[in-house]
Amino acid sequence: MVRLNLILALAVAGQVGLATTPSFFDVELPDENVAPGALVIAQVVGFTVPSGPNLVIAAIKVGNTYQTVSERVGGADVEYIEVRRNSETGPTVKRVTTATGLETSTGVTLGTPLSNNSFAPGAHRLYVLVKLKSAVSPGKKLQLGGTKITVGATDFSVNYTVSGGAAIFTVRIPDASFDTAPPGGNVYRGQRFLAARIVLDAKDLPFE
Repeated sequence: MVRLNLILALAVAGQVGLATTPSFFDVELPDENVAPGALVIAQVVGFTVPSGPNLVIAAIKVGNTYQTVSERVGGADVEYIEVRRNSETGPTVKRVTTATGLETSTGVTLGTPLSNNSFAPGAHRLYVLVKLKSAVSPGKKLQLGGTKITVGATDFSVNYTVSGGAAIFTVRIPDASFDTAPPGGNVYRGQRFLAARIVLDAKDLPFE
């Protein structure tokens, strides 16, 4: 009888472990141009906690995996990285102001201590926000393509199959050019006159 009870206990424990295995997936976001100094919603991670105990996240690791290394937004280009729960204005899980390694395979780990990191059964989302520095160079790219979530002592890779791949954010500034030169003419001392027209084209940038 003792042996039978032990076998049943092990079987139940195995079923519970299987049922509570989390699955994290990348929520599709459009590729966008962003301005220097922008606060970018760089990634949204969705997951569902099944019936049972709360799921407690221990750490989140993010990295810029854009294919051309020299064009990646690096840690020195970032003011802070922040993770919030369920919306871009929701409770903060973690914020780091040092993003060293963002552009490398090491990435940036947002770990202990975390806040608001216990999730009850149901559907949830994590919002990864990246605040760019105003001095970041135009043309740099940000793509969080290798995010991992740690639960307990286990790392879970975010699934990008549903979204078709992580969104790419390109740093852009308005294009400046001289308009047709105004007609010349004589002017007087102290006179105000139109010397040139400069056209700023910001159609490829979102309104901010």
